[in-house]
Amino acid sequence: MAISILYAYWRGGHRRAEKAAVYYTVFAIGFFMLSIIMWAVGAAILNEQKRHGNGKDLWGWACKDGKRKEVFAQEVDYALVCRMQ
Repeated sequence: MAISILYAYWRGGHRRAEKAAVYYTVFAIGFFMLSIIMWAVGAAILNEQKRHGNGKDLWGWACKDGKRKEVFAQEVDYALVCRMQ
């Protein structure tokens, strides 16, 4: 995107480049804010799934007793994985 500022210098001089720099800055700040909002939405969805998913979320399998826990007890420390989530 900063290449567009250099291109604006080449095509229109300092005034056009300053205008392009303002647009670039607004775009960068807007994209940053959008990404923060998307991370917050994703974290909220994961948290709600964990709270109301009855162990069917991404890591809930570690806290449930079942066949998987019996089979992989030697390879996976289920208490540690459950505690770390």
